[in-house]
Amino acid sequence: MSIRMKLTAGVSVGVVTALVGAGAAMAAPSTYDPNIPLDHGVNASADGQSYNDWSLGDVNASASWMLAHPNNDSYNEYLWDGHGGLGVFNGEGFDFYSNENDASDFRDCVQDSQGIDITVVCADEVIHGLTMHPEVYYYGDANLTRVVWKITNAGSSTVTTTVERFDGSECDGAGYVAASNGDSGNSAAPFTTANWNWMIQRERDNSVGNCAIEASAWQFNLAAVKTTGTSVDDNLNRSYAHFDVTVDAGQTIALAFFYGEAWIDDQNISADTEDPTNPYVVSRAASFQSEFDYFNGNLSTWSSLASRNVAPDLFVVNWMATAPPATPAAPALANTGMNTLSIVGIIALLGIAGFTLRATRRRAKNT
Repeated sequence: MSIRMKLTAGVSVGVVTALVGAGAAMAAPSTYDPNIPLDHGVNASADGQSYNDWSLGDVNASASWMLAHPNNDSYNEYLWDGHGGLGVFNGEGFDFYSNENDASDFRDCVQDSQGIDITVVCADEVIHGLTMHPEVYYYGDANLTRVVWKITNAGSSTVTTTVERFDGSECDGAGYVAASNGDSGNSAAPFTTANWNWMIQRERDNSVGNCAIEASAWQFNLAAVKTTGTSVDDNLNRSYAHFDVTVDAGQTIALAFFYGEAWIDDQNISADTEDPTNPYVVSRAASFQSEFDYFNGNLSTWSSLASRNVAPDLFVVNWMATAPPATPAAPALANTGMNTLSIVGIIALLGIAGFTLRATRRRAKNT
């Protein structure tokens, strides 16, 4: 059961500030509606969020892809059984961030666009002394989703604890996996999965329509904090990643996780898994390899793609080796005296100040 403390009523100023500070945002982010799917990337559609132990919802092929492949519904309709949730150790188990609105199941989140990408930022909750919230980033140029968990210690003493990220597979225990270190097979049992940084999963060779292709990445080899213990259960149905974190008083750290999807095209011909030339079999192998190559090339390090629109001074502990240097303070203006300011300059400054105040009021009305 998740515990939570409500910090704000509705969408907080902190959420809007986090969203605006993350990159080029619109002037007025909109309230996020989890009931409306978000088409993103080239073929993906995100299905919202769950609550009461928050996680991202299912992922589907986009409406445009399904229209172009009308007979592929049963093969590509669903991916993931929830993913991206985060919990904090309570001494016996984990209490997960929930973000359940007290009045309904509507999440307190705001949505914005950052160029071709979509960002959804949810409200803070306090769990065992840590103030935390997720920032979900849907890439516009790839079927890729990132969840950045910002974790702040607002107390006066250091907090050392374990957090758990949970993912559920749509393959329902009938999957085949390939991992970052070269491990592959129908079960995680033979492998030390704590050595994996990312994995790609699909249904087994003799299956049709169990799931499409799921990919997830949770750490970089040289990161300051890496997962401990087993992170994937034997039948590949659930994936857990435990991270031991230390957050100093007043410090903010982050954990980032990535999720990719790919689809299988049967070219409107009945699938036959015993025929290696069958379009479904060929497409599944090609899509799986393409997704593997994509993650290997882009998510084996804290790349420009991985870090897109992440504040450069944010310490993402499972991808960065050390904390970034503190941003230097802006130099103070020289005390040149009022006689150096023309009346035109004063009017201009007043105009700017007035605009800023009005813009702030408008933003406050939208929060």
